[in-house]
Amino acid sequence: MRKPDLTCRTLCRLLSGRACPEFHRRADVALTSTLGPDDWCLLAATARREGVAPLLHHTLKEQKSRGAEVQECEAEPSSSPHLPISPSPHLPRVPPDVQADLRQAYYATTARNLLLYRELSRILTALSAPPQSPISNIQYPIPNLQPPISNLQPPISNLQPPIPVILLKGAALAATLYPSIGLRPMGDLDLLVPEERLAEAVARLKALGYVEPYPDIAAGFNALFGHHVNLQGGQDLHLTVELHWTLIGGEHDRRSPSLPWFWQQTEKWKMEDGNWKMDDGVQPPIPNTQSPIPNLQPPISNLQPPTSIFQLTPTAHLLYLCAHLMLQHGEARSPLRWFYDIHLLVTREGQRIDWDEIVVRAQEFHWAPAVQAALAGTAARFATPLPAGLLESLIEDADSRDQALVQRKARLQTRGESVSDVLASLSWRARLRLVLAHVAPSPTYVRWRYKPRPAWLWPLCYPYRWLDILRESLSTLWKIGKGRVEGGKGKVDKGIREKANSNLRV
Repeated sequence: MRKPDLTCRTLCRLLSGRACPEFHRRADVALTSTLGPDDWCLLAATARREGVAPLLHHTLKEQKSRGAEVQECEAEPSSSPHLPISPSPHLPRVPPDVQADLRQAYYATTARNLLLYRELSRILTALSAPPQSPISNIQYPIPNLQPPISNLQPPISNLQPPIPVILLKGAALAATLYPSIGLRPMGDLDLLVPEERLAEAVARLKALGYVEPYPDIAAGFNALFGHHVNLQGGQDLHLTVELHWTLIGGEHDRRSPSLPWFWQQTEKWKMEDGNWKMDDGVQPPIPNTQSPIPNLQPPISNLQPPTSIFQLTPTAHLLYLCAHLMLQHGEARSPLRWFYDIHLLVTREGQRIDWDEIVVRAQEFHWAPAVQAALAGTAARFATPLPAGLLESLIEDADSRDQALVQRKARLQTRGESVSDVLASLSWRARLRLVLAHVAPSPTYVRWRYKPRPAWLWPLCYPYRWLDILRESLSTLWKIGKGRVEGGKGKVDKGIREKANSNLRV
């Protein structure tokens, strides 16, 4: 497991509430009391890079508020109410410019997420509309997520059931787990739809103006080896929407989970009214609307016949978050906010999580080492409470290939190493098809990827691609061989040290 540096550890202690011993354990060292202006600037820069700057702003504001309450309670009864209360030495003394920077990050995230949820309402409306309705021209303000069904209903005999949608990751978490939607930055929208209705869902989003930004590397490649369709567009902001039909791996990937189980582990998605309030309790108006934010989400039960909108249960969502973090991106490429998602899910929904089911399904999906590493990393960063013996149960009888994959992804990988990891999870037949697709991609993909000038030179891009693949392959093989040599040398050195220590004890 990658060990966070001192700045990152300080940031984790602040976010988890372990930096202020006045409100928590006295044994903790008040890290923030020794931070200077340069330290705070570095801390804020780290928070921005890790996607937790809005959360740090909220945390510091909450600590300051609680600190004032504690000081008022501890003040002597005879003291004059007009005398100023001296600031606690343990409360964070944040420079004004850093406070302003963090506040700006919070407001910027809130503004973007308001537009993002506005676009989400447009997408869900389009997916829930009957096929005959003019979905491409639907423009409803956020409060009216449900269009007037009476104006859209074709004859009952022509009605089809709405496309079920499961919101994943940030879109589901920001409006349910976090106190405010402005605390959880989101880069895109992840939606899971049934595979048999994927083409219909893609067509409906394209009717809204979304496009696929790049062609398939080969005919049918994404259907065999991918797990989502990437679409880009948006009305008020440029947005990427990933329409998933499966999770983590493609059809031939041994890590691809059982989708029927995940569809059974769902519950109605419901936004909490309080999540739309800002830090000062104000409910900002939505652009181009006159209604307050809480009306963005009407009761799900009243949406007839719009799309059934779901989120995963805490058990299933925790499994997916851990696997997404460790298997798709790896610890070295995962921002701190993904670990905080797991921390918040465990601390707020821990009583609803079936930990025995976590172990069973993680082993069944070949995710056990990934789930163990993600939970251990989260606990190391935020002191997240986990059931006793859970981490040991996850790696008990775990496949060595799955453990090795998680260990490799714990460090930064080259492009060749990433491809090698994918190949290791496939059957031999699937490996051959994957290699052929990369060696001889379609002309459309080659023209898009290399953009030769003049355009008729595109056949020359193939030799260039082959040389690039050869260079990357040699570099990867050398790096793998070097790692094995250093690993073997480390084991030998460790054995020598242990033998020397045993001789000294004798």
